Amino acid sequence: MIQKNEAQLATLSIDIQAIRVNGKRMSLAAFKQLKVGSYFDEKKPNCKIWGMVKYKLSKDDDGEWVVYSLDGTLYRRETPMDEWDSHQVFKTEDGDYRVDGEDMPIYYWTNAYWEKQSDRNHYGTWRRLKEEQREIIRREKELHEVYDKKLKEAGLEVRRKDYRKAKELPHLFIAV
Repeated sequence: MIQKNEAQLATLSIDIQAIRVNGKRMSLAAFKQLKVGSYFDEKKPNCKIWGMVKYKLSKDDDGEWVVYSLDGTLYRRETPMDEWDSHQVFKTEDGDYRVDGEDMPIYYWTNAYWEKQSDRNHYGTWRRLKEEQREIIRREKELHEVYDKKLKEAGLEVRRKDYRKAKELPHLFIAV
């Protein structure tokens, strides 16, 4: 049991940040109208991260949003970022991917011989292929699986870091 002489009152103060639009607090309806942005926009030098809003907009989202401005426009994006956006972090200017210094040509995702043959690769067609064609298909599939695994693992780490970073942002109040 806690005795009265052991307890005390302390005054705490907290700062609540709210987004204001034209002098008025941003409402949930206005928040929903923000454009949905993506992760790689944040790399631009004129991008400013404002904070995090916790509000579930639909049954499908996690309810955690990062609000940022870019080129004079306010955006929101879900956190953690989705798998597609996490892969874009590794995309190079020539359209390929680079993970841990290793180039992974986009060829293996879009133009692979085995993928082009997929509609025709039923059992009868496979039997009619020459052994060297089958070997090319096998090697390309194996390489694709290696690259895909590396990209997924690297993307997962990016998503984890993104989530930790978002958790450290100031929370913004949205009027309901």
